[in-house]
Amino acid sequence: MIHEEQDENVHRTAISILNYFRTHPSAHDSIPGIAHWWVHEDVKTVEKAVGLLVVEGVIEKTGGAYRLKLNPKVGVEKTDSSK
Repeated sequence: MIHEEQDENVHRTAISILNYFRTHPSAHDSIPGIAHWWVHEDVKTVEKAVGLLVVEGVIEKTGGAYRLKLNPKVGVEKTDSSK
């Protein structure tokens, strides 16, 4: 029972992190920073949630910070303004 509650909390935290990125797409921070400033969760839970998001390929670590992983298949379409 406790394990299921912990897993549920990790998933909720991962969703909270994604929601933060949705409104702040250029944000980047360390696990302690994400825990304290973004989602107000304990560091261990955030560490697990970030781990899930890294495995899924949604975020990446650059230096000491985590940020949204840019999908090279999704880009800005160039429009032909001469038409």
